[in-house]
Amino acid sequence: IEIKKLFRIFDNAVAEIIIYNPDKWKFVKYSFIENLPKSLNPNIKIYDVLYISQ
Repeated sequence: IEIKKLFRIFDNAVAEIIIYNPDKWKFVKYSFIENLPKSLNPNIKIYDVLYISQ
């Protein structure tokens, strides 16, 4: 399976994480981007990162 074809790729992504759940045979992708694109698929959920600790 080529995973990149299953998800939208953002040009301005700072980081991307793909998590695979073998029990459900499902993938979930989280993209961390600085600026949102003007048009997004309505199925995409948007979360704001409020704080990152180091």
